[in-house]
Parts: sequence; structure tokens; C-alpha cells
Amino acid sequence: MRMLEMSDKPPADLIDETAHRGPACYGEIRYGSPGSGRMAVALHETGTGHDVYVDADRDRRIETQERVEAHAGIWRVDLRAEIIEDDRTRWAPRTLVFRRSNLSGSLTFAAAGFLEGAVTIGDRRHAARRIDADGNAGFSDPSDRIWIDLNDDGRWDSLSEQFPFTPILRIGDRRFAVRSDPWGERLSFEALTGEGAIKLNVERRETADRVLDITATLVGRDGSAAVVRGLNCDQNMPVGDYRVSSMTVCLKDLGGGTNWNFIFSDNGGRESRRWYPLRKDETLAIDPLASFVATVGVPQKSGPTRPGDILTLGPRLFTSDGLLINSCFRGKERALFGEGPAAKVTLAMPDGTPLASAHSGFA
Repeated sequence: MRMLEMSDKPPADLIDETAHRGPACYGEIRYGSPGSGRMAVALHETGTGHDVYVDADRDRRIETQERVEAHAGIWRVDLRAEIIEDDRTRWAPRTLVFRRSNLSGSLTFAAAGFLEGAVTIGDRRHAARRIDADGNAGFSDPSDRIWIDLNDDGRWDSLSEQFPFTPILRIGDRRFAVRSDPWGERLSFEALTGEGAIKLNVERRETADRVLDITATLVGRDGSAAVVRGLNCDQNMPVGDYRVSSMTVCLKDLGGGTNWNFIFSDNGGRESRRWYPLRKDETLAIDPLASFVATVGVPQKSGPTRPGDILTLGPRLFTSDGLLINSCFRGKERALFGEGPAAKVTLAMPDGTPLASAHSGFA
């Protein structure tokens, strides 16, 4: 179970149609891709206990019919993970369970159940299960688990048949390249023919000194995914070409204030993506913070823009790997509930005369 950060104030853009039912606190989950919509959760006090509401359709409204029935202190809700690939969105069925912590009074949550199928190890076929251990709808994170019934006895041995998800896995006296997409829809074990190591390395010393935590998801040309975490920490990988598909980074504040957190992904990123070749016995250093490009996007429309028309401008910040910034917050996730980090955007004439201005934050 993971703790859900909560606040007694709802996000500014959330409408709670059940607020009249009593005091409430609110949390949010991005369930699926890093650029997916936020899913709001409300915990209401009642005269006899608590009610939980989940905005499963992500329409930014807490509605009466979104109340989740409790059974033995557990709220179980069927919903969909929002998966964004190449700017196309699809949905995958999932189930989450919520439980109220007696210590903090907040909610904890976890993914329920497992994915099940069969995998070939060498020349034998075995039943296999996959567990989303960190509750983010993915199955290729270091904390996620693979279970393989290696002796085919129909039972799951937690000591000899449970493995963490890693790009290279030792089973018995053999080592395999583990191939999986981020969402657990395919899994294969290939005999390892060569390996190298990939590490994250920030070359600008003044930036590297501020990094408290950094995590990057790498994707191979076959769609397989793996996670690299921390600066200068080698992650052994099968040889091949890789690109950075998402990144989270936490930086110290220059003035000694609250830490800064950023999330980047290829959801809405540039079409031209940078590939890094990893060769046998090589250590490949990737600097995901090497440089950034800021642009202002203007939606395509038919015909010219005329006086009086509404013009929507979208400021966009890209990394050198083509990732788009999806979110920024200070401290914990609950910082998103207030004004949060934002930019003032001004549309001006070439001579600097301002025409209009607005504030831009993060969805």
C-alpha cells in the first residue's frame, strides 16, 4: 500500500458535488502515462465512518455516483489506466484498492490482482504472473515483480519463483534479457548475447550538485522498457539502441527553500527522438539534463486569425532528448493543490507593446 498525499482543500479546478455530505480531504493520482490526466480521490467523513469517491472518468468532478462501496474496510474500484503512445490515447482495465490509515487518517492505495500468462524459459513453457507493486499501472519498474512457476507444480514459491523486474535476470545458472513493454502486455526471456551498462550523468557541475533524485525510463527499438535511477549508477542492459521516454528529477532549491520536482515524458514530445547505441561491454553515459528548448505552440486553424478571435498559445519546454515537461511542483504532490509553480505569458508586438497576458500552469 502506498500513501496518498491529501489536503483538506480540493484542487482549484475540481468540482465536488458531494461537499455537502461533510468534511472532506482530497488526493490525486496520475494513473498511467506520466502525461495522463489527474484522477481525483475524495475522502468524506460521515456520521458513522468515511466514504470514498474516485473520479475514475477524470472529468474533474466528484459526483454522487462515483462513491465506492466499502467491504471490510477496503474500497475496491475498477477503472482504466490512461496510456498515451505517440499522442494516441488508449485505456487498459485495472483495479485499485484503497484503505484508510489508522495512524495518519489518510488513504493508502495499491493495485489489485495480477496479469497472468505463460513464458518460455530456455526450451520449457511456464505459467507466469506479473505484479504492479508501486500502483502506477505499469509493470516494468524495479519494484514490480515477476512470478514464474519454474517447477510447474501449480504453486508460487516466494523465495525461488519471485523476481524483481530487471533488464537482465539470472534464472538458475543462466542469464536472460528480459523484454517487456511498460504496461505488461508482452513478456519474453531471450538468451543474453551481450550486455553493457547505462548510467545517468549530469555534466554541468552546478546542476549535478542540486540533483537529489533522478529516474529515467529507457525504451528499446522493440518497445522493451527499463528504469535507470540515480546519478552515475550503472544499470546493466542488453546491447541495443535505447531512448529516454520519461524522466523525473528532484532538485534542491538555490535559496534553500522547498525542493523542485519535474516530470518529463514523450507524451506530446518531439517526433524526432534521440537514440543511444549500447555496445557490448560498454558503459554508456546519458545526460538527460544537457539542454532545453522552449517554444510557443499555436494550434493549427483554417484561415487567418482576425481581430477579435481567441488565440490560444501553449508554452512548451523540451529536453535535448525531445521530452516535454508534463508537471512541476515543489515539495510533495499536494503542492499541486494551490497556485503552484506557474509562468506569466505575455503576447506582445515586435516593439514590446503588450497585447494580452495570462498565467500558465500544469494540467
